[in-house]
Amino acid sequence: NITLVLGHEDREVASVRMEKMAEGFGSLAANFDPKVNVVTLADGTESRELVPDESKVDHEQAEFEGETINCTGVGGEASFCYTVTEDVILMSNSKNLMEESLSSKMDARLSLEGNASFEKSFDELSKVTDEMTFVNFEMLTSNLQANPQLQFILPLTENLDSAAWVKHYFEDGVSVEGVVLFD
Repeated sequence: NITLVLGHEDREVASVRMEKMAEGFGSLAANFDPKVNVVTLADGTESRELVPDESKVDHEQAEFEGETINCTGVGGEASFCYTVTEDVILMSNSKNLMEESLSSKMDARLSLEGNASFEKSFDELSKVTDEMTFVNFEMLTSNLQANPQLQFILPLTENLDSAAWVKHYFEDGVSVEGVVLFD
């Protein structure tokens, strides 16, 4: 399971973009659970083709702590959930993670405001950027410890504090610069 938190400056614009992403996910997900469509060709031959089954795409809306959680899924398995709050977009593949992220007990962990590792990482990087990414290894390590299949990664992350990188897009390419902070 994964949850992504992104800041935004305009709730209406963010909501429209997220609706389009959910529609795109539904269209893509329908391809993974296709139906057989029988087509009769001009010469009378019957042909069968696999086509996306839009009827298997589920859309669900739920209210949680004053916010609307929107989930799009196929057959209850693949899901794309999102909510747009006053200042952030939350995306996840799990409605439960969305509810956890929205709960008041998670607010402090989600905010990077005042996070010393975040501020130190980005002090080292360009201030003008097209895209920024930040990984807090303390939180990642606690999640890895809970997953037996991924515990082999723990020795690689135990001395890491955080990592950050920025991307700059140009007409003829992309440049990336990053920094890793150690404990």
